[in-house]
Amino acid sequence: MKATNSVLENKFINIDKSDIAVVVHAVEARQLAGTADVVMAYEHELQTYFGVKHALAVSSGTAALHLLLYLFDIKQGDEVIVPPTAPIMSALPILAVGAVPVFVDVEPDSMAYDLQDLRHKITARTRAIVTVPMWGYPTLLGGLREIARKHQLPVIEDASHCHGSRSKEGLTGTMGDIGFFSTQERKLVATGEGGFILTNSNDYADRVREIRDFGKPVRKTLELQDYLGRYGYLFGLNFRLAAMSAALGISQVHKLPAKIEQRTANAACLREELSNMAWLREIHVDDATTPNYYSMLMRVDHPTMSASGVAQALYEQAIVSDTYRFGIQPLYKLPIFSAYETDCPNATSLLSRIITLPTHEGLSMADLKRIISALQNLAP
Repeated sequence: MKATNSVLENKFINIDKSDIAVVVHAVEARQLAGTADVVMAYEHELQTYFGVKHALAVSSGTAALHLLLYLFDIKQGDEVIVPPTAPIMSALPILAVGAVPVFVDVEPDSMAYDLQDLRHKITARTRAIVTVPMWGYPTLLGGLREIARKHQLPVIEDASHCHGSRSKEGLTGTMGDIGFFSTQERKLVATGEGGFILTNSNDYADRVREIRDFGKPVRKTLELQDYLGRYGYLFGLNFRLAAMSAALGISQVHKLPAKIEQRTANAACLREELSNMAWLREIHVDDATTPNYYSMLMRVDHPTMSASGVAQALYEQAIVSDTYRFGIQPLYKLPIFSAYETDCPNATSLLSRIITLPTHEGLSMADLKRIISALQNLAP
């Protein structure tokens, strides 16, 4: 049986009448562009939820990173550090500005950087470090930030999977110099396509606003004061989010705590029922860490069982693991990044051993029992 559009995928688009009503209201207001009042209202909701000074809506998570590379003036020949465990969307913008992705290994049981490998791979051409926690599991940034400060490098958090995920350091996406999220339809805040950027820096926020809107100056500096609100004086592109997506985003932010609560309960159910299966365990979660359970990330540890084999067997029962669906492998194994291949043994081992299990709020108890039964039947 092939899995197609199943509720047992990690894909549940949580849209109800309240979401539809806010979008209809935005349409009726006849302000549809990224400059509409509802976009600012959405940004205010994000600021409030994340407890930051500035939230800036953009057209996608990939666009957010592209914009931030312009923000930090990253250009041809510069190096940007990124983990090989990231999705392709977290690295393509690096190529788009002519920079070089430098892949740094991760820890053996998480998506956090191996700090020894990080120190080894920073060079005089390094211009930024991008962190990419995956499937809702936060990573700690303390040691990373110390290294970044020493080398005067900005830390950019790609928190696209981590809406509401929290570590002892705070909410993911708010702990680096600047963070960004995707709001594509599979995310916990879903606007179809879209994203947003978070920062506590007034200077960064103003530059993001300028780059997002074709370079229109907003900074009241001496050299720009005569050009405020006028195009043609600074570089920028169109990274704005449409009003209808922003309206949907407001409704989705309001739902976020309830989504996380239900996903956490579903993960707890799976964890309890699978606890006696020594060959399958959740990756390490620090006591002070609370994932949002975008998915439940499991590690297959058995000499005669492979993660790919387990994922395929689940797929044949219409239970879809992201690792199988997307053919997860280190990014430098993909042709477009093969020129940048480097040695990342922990990442190679980790990606060959993990599967994801759906935990979204669209699952019924019968769905959860089906996942549990399928895994129990696979036991060696």
